[in-house]
Amino acid sequence: TPPATNTASVLVSGPVASTGNCDEPTAEPNVILGSTTSARVCLTAKKAGRVRVRLYAAGGAVIRILHDAYAGDGEVVSLSWDTRNEAGRDVASGYYVVRVETAAGAKNLPIVIRR
Repeated sequence: TPPATNTASVLVSGPVASTGNCDEPTAEPNVILGSTTSARVCLTAKKAGRVRVRLYAAGGAVIRILHDAYAGDGEVVSLSWDTRNEAGRDVASGYYVVRVETAAGAKNLPIVIRR
């Protein structure tokens, strides 16, 4: 299993407690208001392979690499984004996209931040 090359503030692999279902990639909450300082991204790898989770600004710039590592077939990947960019600064209010790429496909998850 290749090692993780970059992760967000918290990464948990394996079974996790969730307010939602991790069968399909999810980001919660998808609207972050005021003092809320984190969002959770959860997914289950449908096929073994590389899992990439990146945060993009509305204009397409990569804001932060949240995860880039191998996941086994059926492995749950759950991570928490601290609403900061790669430089460690809080991101501004706006529309963002969490892009989840796995061996089984890709999905875009919208997140709106209102500070």
